[in-house]
Amino acid sequence: MTLTSTSTSTDPSGNLVLLTIEIVSTPSPVSSYQSSAGPNTPAVIGGIVGGVVGLLALIGIIFIIYKKRRARWDSDGEEDEGYYAGAAEFK
Repeated sequence: MTLTSTSTSTDPSGNLVLLTIEIVSTPSPVSSYQSSAGPNTPAVIGGIVGGVVGLLALIGIIFIIYKKRRARWDSDGEEDEGYYAGAAEFK
């Protein structure tokens, strides 16, 4: 397919200016390689597995932190005794 555009004009000094633009398009040969239009399956599976492992790791970290804090507050006061030592009781 060929597209041609021609334009004429006059410049400030009176000279005639002719502008011709020609665009030639040739079809590309049909490739025998057929790519799939769908997503790359191994990458999708890897992303899902990685996301699940990351989520489980995050839940595990939160659980460990929660258990440590709860153990500290549920203890008989052995760890926190120094903090409350000498505090006056108000009734």
